[in-house]
Amino acid sequence: MSQRFKDKVVIVTGAGSGIGKEAAMQFSREGAKVVIAARRKAWGHAVVGEIRSGGGEATFVRSDVCSYGFVAAQKRFIRYSRIPKVLIDVAHAAHHAAGPSTIALGSSRRNSKSVFSGSQRAE
Repeated sequence: MSQRFKDKVVIVTGAGSGIGKEAAMQFSREGAKVVIAARRKAWGHAVVGEIRSGGGEATFVRSDVCSYGFVAAQKRFIRYSRIPKVLIDVAHAAHHAAGPSTIALGSSRRNSKSVFSGSQRAE
């Protein structure tokens, strides 16, 4: 397996399940140290366990991309850290998989807020 992310830290939002989890697993296989950012503590720790059992390095951070405070703190870390890093924001992607006709209004608002919040703080 390629080690193209060796010595890099990859932060994956929504990494407790679905696309985010798979992205985190793949980055780990390619040598990255992965930060599992997710709302559900048990799911996040489970992904960390899977990565570690495969010989990778990972840590869990409970997060909510709909929180402006979280996004601002994440931006400060990314901007000022001297560690090479990558941010993968997929926290809102899973709700769209079932199709727009099955998305509850609350989920749709949460997705919109997470996209807006993350985009507003991005550079």
